[in-house]
Amino acid sequence: MRHDQLSTVSSAARLTTLVAFVVFLISPQCNTAASETQSEKANVVDVAPGDESRPAPAECAPLVSEVRVIGNDAISAGWIVASIKTTAGKPFDAKTMGADTKNLMRTGRFKAVKMRRENQPDGKLLVMIEVDEGTPLRYIKIEGTTKSDKLLVKHSGLKVGEPFDATITEQARRAVEEYLHGRGYPHAKVSILEGDKPEDHGVRLHVDEGERSKSFGFVASLPGGEQQPITMSFHGGVDQTRLDKITRHVTDHYRGLGYFRVRVGSEEAFDDDHNVASVKLVVNLGPRFVVKKVSFAGNRLLADNQLDVALHLKAGEFFDQSWQTADVARLRAAYADESYHFSEIKPRLLFSDEPGELELVYEITEGNQYRIGRVDCDLKGEDQDQRQKLLLQDFPLPAQAIAESKAFRKWTRTVDATTFQVVQDADGACKAIVQKFGPNDPTPLPERLHAGESIEIELLPVPAPLVGLDAQN
Repeated sequence: MRHDQLSTVSSAARLTTLVAFVVFLISPQCNTAASETQSEKANVVDVAPGDESRPAPAECAPLVSEVRVIGNDAISAGWIVASIKTTAGKPFDAKTMGADTKNLMRTGRFKAVKMRRENQPDGKLLVMIEVDEGTPLRYIKIEGTTKSDKLLVKHSGLKVGEPFDATITEQARRAVEEYLHGRGYPHAKVSILEGDKPEDHGVRLHVDEGERSKSFGFVASLPGGEQQPITMSFHGGVDQTRLDKITRHVTDHYRGLGYFRVRVGSEEAFDDDHNVASVKLVVNLGPRFVVKKVSFAGNRLLADNQLDVALHLKAGEFFDQSWQTADVARLRAAYADESYHFSEIKPRLLFSDEPGELELVYEITEGNQYRIGRVDCDLKGEDQDQRQKLLLQDFPLPAQAIAESKAFRKWTRTVDATTFQVVQDADGACKAIVQKFGPNDPTPLPERLHAGESIEIELLPVPAPLVGLDAQN
């Protein structure tokens, strides 16, 4: 009988142990996390910037009750709290807190940042941010200069409120000195009056500007002894980079006037201290090229004589880049008047074997001709429908008509529009836009566009070339 009782007790003990083990296996992870949190109660945990510890699941992570800042002086706690993602009332995340520490250090306003969490009796967490501002810069003063203090402070790289030390102050001194050297004060010296000692709370720099450099003007010496001023001057030392820039500028200027073989050099004069005192540009112009012939290639719609009428730069004239540019615009306008709104005109220069002569060829890609499609009015006010009828009653181009620019321009004046333009979007869709900018007239007429209103006209490509309005039928 005693043996049976012992056997029964042993079996019951084993069953109890088995049940406890099964319960342990199927218990939620949240219970395990809660037990771990309970065992760590009242402990303070520091989180370094690189802490990669795995946070508790969001559904059971403790809430942050408060974010508290200590150690700040010049920088407000509000600014610090607003700069991080750890927020009161939200679940705590160790990775987020580690990232917050890094981000605060990246602002450059702290010498050190340390964040930690403290468990509270109610199960929530208090997040502490301990900052070391180092020695915050409280003021910046620059003395002895005729330049703007604000301008020099900007170029120093210093900012009030940020930590600084003697190294940073020295960097600021050099930055201000280099800035002055490049602005006409090659002998400027900047010294530190305050900001290079641990007990300093601000920076004071003194500037000795020295003698200012002369303003160098440039004169082109042309053949025959003629002296022509070049409208380019600057303050400061003369170096090769600046001379090269000026030389390119003058070279392009004369090539644009037809002197394609121009050569530009420089002559420098030095003072007793071996500093550059003056610079003279020496220009060898060479021959000025004459346009011997003007021709066209690729044109089918408009004949050569029709295009030649639009030109200002003709055969027998000296080449002039500005005239050529204007003629390209005139040729495009001539095609737009025939509804070829996106024609391409590319000028090409062919130099002759004869010295000083060239041929000017305009290579033309006419593109598509366009007709009128849908018309959309963007109007304001309650009488939009009535005003749309009034605005379009004088529209000169009915649906499917050839979209001639000259008709658009005339109608633009009729509706008192400010601008007319033809545009093409990335998908190739084309439209003409008529807009009104600026203030309204005191009593704007209903049949006129009002300020801020526009009309868009869809332009559809014509399958086959059409010439003039008579061809549309």
